Amino acid sequence: MGPVRRIALLGLLSLALPARAWSQATCPPCAVELNTNGAPPDHAIVSAYTAAAFETTAAGKMGGYDLRAGTVRMAHPGTLGQLFVQAVDRYRVVGLPAGTPVPIVALYDVDGFAESPGCGGAGCHGYFGAQIARGGIVVRRVVEATFSGRVTLQETLQLPLDDVHAGTDIELKYSLWFIRSSNGYHGEGTGRLRFAGLPEGARVESCQGYGTTPTPARESSWGRLKSVYR
Repeated sequence: MGPVRRIALLGLLSLALPARAWSQATCPPCAVELNTNGAPPDHAIVSAYTAAAFETTAAGKMGGYDLRAGTVRMAHPGTLGQLFVQAVDRYRVVGLPAGTPVPIVALYDVDGFAESPGCGGAGCHGYFGAQIARGGIVVRRVVEATFSGRVTLQETLQLPLDDVHAGTDIELKYSLWFIRSSNGYHGEGTGRLRFAGLPEGARVESCQGYGTTPTPARESSWGRLKSVYR
């Protein structure tokens, strides 16, 4: 077999070979902390949830994520304690020959707010924040509410991934948090991860099944929480 035919055959085989299987036992852990002691998002993460989807409530707070859908959400009714939700997963581009450069952008759609019915005195603040990160590269946004009213954060955070190659894993973290002062602030928010710039035939998959059928979320539990604490 000539060298040209051999190279062509290897190219066809690289397209035909399936992507190596994920090992969910080694997927990175996520965090949902409803009563954090440090200030999110830089405090030490204690919780380590490895399920593809998780949601919990305590003292009126709710936090959860669904890695298959690429979503996180939280609700803080204004009780004491801070709240932090962080989704973490490994992603790769498939559908192209392994090693193909695929510069893409991770987009994180955030919709949330900090709000107070009214308070007075020093230290009357509420903070709602969101961020997406890859290693030490962080894109972060925070809004601050003071004294009364609502301040919203409705934005798409953009994280360029210029050095991505098909078949190579990258780890992304995307989070929401709420910090309140001693007064009556509350906040809610959702975030959704997606990707832009994929060429035709390519798609993104993850260790926990991003892009597959999302795990059903317990919508009723959040609805009950909001009806009680709003």
